[in-house]
Amino acid sequence: MLGFNSGGYSSRSWGWTVVAFTALFALGLLLREDVVIGSLEWVTLGALASLAIWMLISSLWGIAGTDGPHEAERTLVYLSGLAALLVLVETEAVWALLAGVLAGTVLLAAYGLGDRALNGPGHDPFEGSLLVAPLGYANALGILVAIGLVIAAGIVVCRGGRRTVGLALAAAALLGVALVLTSSRGAVLALVCGLLVLGALLAMRSSRRNRARLVLPAAAVVCIGLALAAAPRSGFGDRTPYWRAALHDAHAHPLSGSGAGSFHAYWSSHRTIDVSVQDAHSLYLETLAELGPVGLLLVLLVLVPPFVAGVIARSDPAVPVAAGGYAAFLVHAGIDWDWEMPATTVAGLACAAAMLVAARPSDRVRPV
Repeated sequence: MLGFNSGGYSSRSWGWTVVAFTALFALGLLLREDVVIGSLEWVTLGALASLAIWMLISSLWGIAGTDGPHEAERTLVYLSGLAALLVLVETEAVWALLAGVLAGTVLLAAYGLGDRALNGPGHDPFEGSLLVAPLGYANALGILVAIGLVIAAGIVVCRGGRRTVGLALAAAALLGVALVLTSSRGAVLALVCGLLVLGALLAMRSSRRNRARLVLPAAAVVCIGLALAAAPRSGFGDRTPYWRAALHDAHAHPLSGSGAGSFHAYWSSHRTIDVSVQDAHSLYLETLAELGPVGLLLVLLVLVPPFVAGVIARSDPAVPVAAGGYAAFLVHAGIDWDWEMPATTVAGLACAAAMLVAARPSDRVRPV
């Protein structure tokens, strides 16, 4: 639903999305007899809630253009969505959750391809003839497709069964066509990183090395670093000036940042190229610039615990698949404005939820 509503980019979609997620969360509490939330899940949810609060209060010191309530409202979409997933999904249903993410990406890509077949390539003043429907942004559709491709690859390798493998291969073929038509180099890079994480974890499980606990976080860090290092050399448009501006902004406001949502105002006053832009095209650099070290720490406290859960639950065959999809999302979030497009972030958080739920042995959880 978020994808078909321009990816949820407009704030008009946030209210009903929060209501829908909250209703699902409440139904889970009412209808499930034993609802348990693990410590890593509490950390992630607590960090998300704290991030929303930090965004809100940043309006007190932010520069002109700061819009803390707007940014906090979007973060509530992610908080309510992740909370609903953690309450509704049981450990036995992790594969079903991943299959649902794959089905969602296929549905959105199929709509985009169908629209292109019926109406021909579009002529958007910004996107040209790239495949953008229904999200309206080729790179956003590209990362959703990349996450779906990682999951499809994992299902082919890990699940078995002719019908399951056949459906996954068909989904991968459709998603592959969509990815090519988006021409999203960032999504291709994210896909490669996601597949590397998936392959490394599958190899790790088969060899049973004693250092297994180090592979997942190390692979994620290396992939993110490679993505950020390679981006300026790979023709990623005007991102380098945006990133430099974000770093200059962080240097100018080193403690508390310039305020949530203020990058557009800072860029307008300090831009080095004649381009109007709303975001720094990097979740990590933009957070550092707008919310300071505290904001970046909160973002890391949201994003890192799922990988820790993946280490704990590394013997679960679904974990490498979820970790690959999640790694693809994290890499792409470092080179584009995925956080501002809820459809992409919710897909990434669904992969995170799969790892968090998989790490729920009975001796590690406590009742809500």
